Amino acid sequence: MEEPMRGADPVAGGLEVGYDETFEARWRYVQNIGLLVFAVFLVACVAGLLGRGPFSHHTAGARNGLFSVDYEPVVRASTSTLLTFHLSNGSDSTVTRTIFVSGRIVEPLGLQPSWPPQISGSIGAAGLFLNVSIAPHQNNALFRVAAMPSAPGPVPMTASLLDPAGVQALPDAEVHWTQVILP
Repeated sequence: MEEPMRGADPVAGGLEVGYDETFEARWRYVQNIGLLVFAVFLVACVAGLLGRGPFSHHTAGARNGLFSVDYEPVVRASTSTLLTFHLSNGSDSTVTRTIFVSGRIVEPLGLQPSWPPQISGSIGAAGLFLNVSIAPHQNNALFRVAAMPSAPGPVPMTASLLDPAGVQALPDAEVHWTQVILP
């Protein structure tokens, strides 16, 4: 009489242990994909791409070197962020500089108070005008604007340092940057 076929090999007196080579190969493949996704996520977190880290701050500077902005390239909605403008004054007297920021800053970024407080500011159809006083011989005067983004998506922005009359941008004094807002 022929013995019936069994699904697995008997081990230790009758315990059947199954081994499916196809299943095991697929399982190892899924494990390796999971480990790769985890490793990429971990590297992104450590690098600051998803929060604070070495790549979480960028600086965009104007070609003339008199004006730049520090910003976070990736921010979260409903979480505050800072835009830091760097200005220079090489003269012997206090000067007032006018910064023009494109209109995209107010609505998607939810503009908050600035530090130090600007002398004056106004919102026009094209954007925001901020007048800032800079002490004599300040090579790196800082002006910070707080924002609280409200909606996810990329926000391309432009800032210009205007002439003393506040009419047009100084030559090579324009900065472009993009912030991506995550939910």
